[in-house]
Amino acid sequence: MEFEGREFDNAEGWAWGFVQGVDLCRADWQPLLETDQGQAWYRPIGLLGEDDSGPEQEALTRTPAQRAELALQIPEAVLGMHAHWLPLRMAIHERAVARTLPAKVGRNEPCPCGSGKKFKKCCGAPADLH
Repeated sequence: MEFEGREFDNAEGWAWGFVQGVDLCRADWQPLLETDQGQAWYRPIGLLGEDDSGPEQEALTRTPAQRAELALQIPEAVLGMHAHWLPLRMAIHERAVARTLPAKVGRNEPCPCGSGKKFKKCCGAPADLH
């Protein structure tokens, strides 16, 4: 695969795109990338996808076999990163759902069905729930 004058294999192209996405919001990724586990997960992706390669990166990605070995580490790394962010994503989702829920109707408030009666005498009456 060729992009912007560079030749990529599939894993390198994917990793390059992932790195570009991380770079768009690097500060948001910092809590993960500052941990040893986060660095281990990011390492194969960074080695294959980062543009500014130093001598260490070049030594670890020189041959197709080395790049293929790194590519095999990516699925587990992505699953680990997903699991890391899942509690935060769930909390954000739950907060968003809670904000969209209608407020609880008080017993003495007008019934939301539009009857004009108090809730306790209309839809909130135990025998007339509908």
